[in-house]
Amino acid sequence: MKFRTTIAVLSLFPIAGLADGFEYTFVEGGFMSSEIDVGGADIDGDGISLAGSYAFNEQIHFIAGYADQSYDFGIDTTTITLGAGINHVLDDDWDFIGQLTYVSFDMDTAGGSADDDGIGLMGGVRGRVRPNIEVDAGLNYIDVGDSDTSLFVRGRYYIRDTFSVGGGLTLDDGDTTLNLTVRALFGGNGSRR
Repeated sequence: MKFRTTIAVLSLFPIAGLADGFEYTFVEGGFMSSEIDVGGADIDGDGISLAGSYAFNEQIHFIAGYADQSYDFGIDTTTITLGAGINHVLDDDWDFIGQLTYVSFDMDTAGGSADDDGIGLMGGVRGRVRPNIEVDAGLNYIDVGDSDTSLFVRGRYYIRDTFSVGGGLTLDDGDTTLNLTVRALFGGNGSRR
């Protein structure tokens, strides 16, 4: 089995960072559901993700993430990511985000287990479309076992300045991951109201 699961999982980790009101320091938890195309057959899986981001300064943030999924046929995967990112203001409501991560991937099956590690690169944009609604979209490139690129789009609704709920979709050459998340912010800037 290819390591495409890593692509789907990594897309769940946060795009952190907008100076000028978007908060860098937060924790996020979520539920994900994936469908992976393996040789013409679909394998379904569900799992959880935990992620966090810490603002080092207004342009650099550190990120960490953990995801655990269980698939059909007794396949279980665990992904851990650690890395850093930068952000660049494009205008009052949009920023470019870039991240570099170390990715550790482990897969257990009835026939044995496999693990590998590598790097992840992400580039995308994050912006505010309403005072309490933000969106982000971009591309993830992963080189773990083999290399792959996925497209993601997500939205987030701020119930309060320091708490939001969101959802997202990741597409990767026939593989699909949907996720639902909750996020708690700790810097107080919220969604640029």
